[in-house]
Amino acid sequence: MAREQPTPESARIHQVTQERHGWWLLLLLSVIVIPVELLRLSLAITADRSWFRWVLGIAFPLLIVRQVIALWLGEFGGLRTLAWLLLLRAGQYLTSLVAMLRLPLVMDEIPLIAGLLRSVMQLSAAGLVVFGLLSLMCFASSSLKAFVLLRFRTNGLYRWVPDRLRSLLGEPSINERIFSEYRQLGAQGPYTQFTPALIDALEEGELEEAIVDYAVAAENAAGERDPRDVFRELPPGFATVYTLWELQAQVDNGGFFQFFVNRGLPFALLTLESCQQVGREDMRLLLARAIDRALEHEDSVDTAAAALQDVTQLTTGGWADAYLNGEKEISLDDLSSEFYELDPIDLDQFIRLNMSLFQSTSARTAADEHPGTESV
Repeated sequence: MAREQPTPESARIHQVTQERHGWWLLLLLSVIVIPVELLRLSLAITADRSWFRWVLGIAFPLLIVRQVIALWLGEFGGLRTLAWLLLLRAGQYLTSLVAMLRLPLVMDEIPLIAGLLRSVMQLSAAGLVVFGLLSLMCFASSSLKAFVLLRFRTNGLYRWVPDRLRSLLGEPSINERIFSEYRQLGAQGPYTQFTPALIDALEEGELEEAIVDYAVAAENAAGERDPRDVFRELPPGFATVYTLWELQAQVDNGGFFQFFVNRGLPFALLTLESCQQVGREDMRLLLARAIDRALEHEDSVDTAAAALQDVTQLTTGGWADAYLNGEKEISLDDLSSEFYELDPIDLDQFIRLNMSLFQSTSARTAADEHPGTESV
């Protein structure tokens, strides 16, 4: 029987689950390894031994601690390095345990020494087991690997941290993050079913992008249809997020005139409803004023929009004159300036607080009838 391929939604949920488990595993590893290695470091510094053993006793604990820190910073290659270092440390405990087992039995006749030996043997046995298991975890745990990859994609120290210290601690460079084969391992999709489990799994920014991508695909598939008709066929949350995302992006880039030219007045009217949906009366009133002014000069908006669709004008540069003339005639700069002073809408928060708006009608009905049940 052929194995069923996981959907993008289930794959992303599984990935996030592994990342969260990996966080706990790395925390457990850090809580055990770092204090032990710092203790060994302090003992090595004060120990009276040969120069070589003294340097080795200091360098080895420092190297292990550095590798643990590097995992938190996203050094994916350091996971295997740490596994080998922990295995070597487990080997040291094994060597100590074997050496004590081979001591003359006459030592047992001295109670104080015998008790001390038993304590050291127990510590060595515990160190052998613990560090051996931690080494195996670094080699084999998919959850730990998933979390380190997450840190690789998203982590970064504060900008004021010197580059040399970043390299010393093991933080991947910008070039490594950009060009590494691991940079895309967090990307999944496209998603078609936004269940509460998937929404909870998607990271900030990723969630908003996934909603917008879904809406864009629906709009592109609809061709020349009125966007208001297109989005009425989708769960209501998609139109709200997509229109507000477009409003913010277009106005931030080129003002209200660019928004009207690129998106059209029907889309602007739909955005007006979205402002009301998220409770942003200040933005709704400002957009309404901009729409009223654009309607007074609708021919200028249509002319500029047509010029952008005309291949001849695009190649000759004629579109620029039509665009600039229309922008000057309508004069929306004052309203655009007011828009820049408004607080942006937190779309990520809106999505997470209104998960039911991104599910089908049947799914929302089922969720209302059975509160707490995740719908597909």
